[in-house]
Amino acid sequence: MGNFFQNDIIVDHLISRSGIISRQILKFYRFMRKSGSEEIPAHGVGAIWLRQQKIRRFLSAIGISKLADLLYTYYLGGSLTRQDQLTFSRIHGWENRAYLLTGINALACGIPTAALYFLVGEGFQILSRVNSYTELPALLVSHTSLGIGAISLGVDLFRAADAFWHKRCWAPFGFLPFFINLPTYLKMASQRIKMKKPEPPLACTTNTSSKIDR
Repeated sequence: MGNFFQNDIIVDHLISRSGIISRQILKFYRFMRKSGSEEIPAHGVGAIWLRQQKIRRFLSAIGISKLADLLYTYYLGGSLTRQDQLTFSRIHGWENRAYLLTGINALACGIPTAALYFLVGEGFQILSRVNSYTELPALLVSHTSLGIGAISLGVDLFRAADAFWHKRCWAPFGFLPFFINLPTYLKMASQRIKMKKPEPPLACTTNTSSKIDR
């Protein structure tokens, strides 16, 4: 019981370092994990957790809970910053295997997403040949989509290789990861600026200096 609450304090500190969106993702995932924990007492607040556990068992029986857990873990969890992936893996019980979030996210989510960008690009290229009026905008969307797909594919191939080879975590390239992680990046940048800010010099008063001269 002591270890449970001690770990909870550490996780609280780690979550507090994240941006507002990532913080809510981590808090909700911890809530999901706690609802199935046997370390929660079966009275008071613990009774609520046990009811949550029964609901999860029902959803698991019809296959919804497992799918939601997989998507939340590997799609959202693997889309976080390196720091937040380490926190996420601690909540999940993977303290030494956080790289799996990056690796599986890159292979199961990132590369298929890149393929979708390529398909969209090819689709707009076909559309550009249908009508002269749609040619320019369709080609513009096509080249943009193909470019994003190429960058996304390159980033995710690197993420997957580096995760399984060097066991490191990386945030993915994409609109959703950028939206989720932007508050965290801004918070990290603000903290670094504050750390580098020089302290003001100590002021010397006239009275003090005159006393020293005497």
